[in-house]
Amino acid sequence: MPATTFRVSKKIHDQVRALAQQTGESMQEVISKAIEQHQEQLFWRQVRSPRAVPGTMGERYATDNRAGRAPTEDAAWAE
Repeated sequence: MPATTFRVSKKIHDQVRALAQQTGESMQEVISKAIEQHQEQLFWRQVRSPRAVPGTMGERYATDNRAGRAPTEDAAWAE
């Protein structure tokens, strides 16, 4: 896999290194998992947001709730 380098503070570097040592994972795995978790949290925050971003699942959720009905999974997959 191609790699690239980016700068982080010494504090973040030390935290990633400590997590890697605690879990037995590589520093790259720790960072990858943290990014995946952050993306998932952002997704669910958008889904639940009353000011959902247009074109996202959150928009459909907010629109369905304003119409007085619960959003359905079927409606989400209909597009």
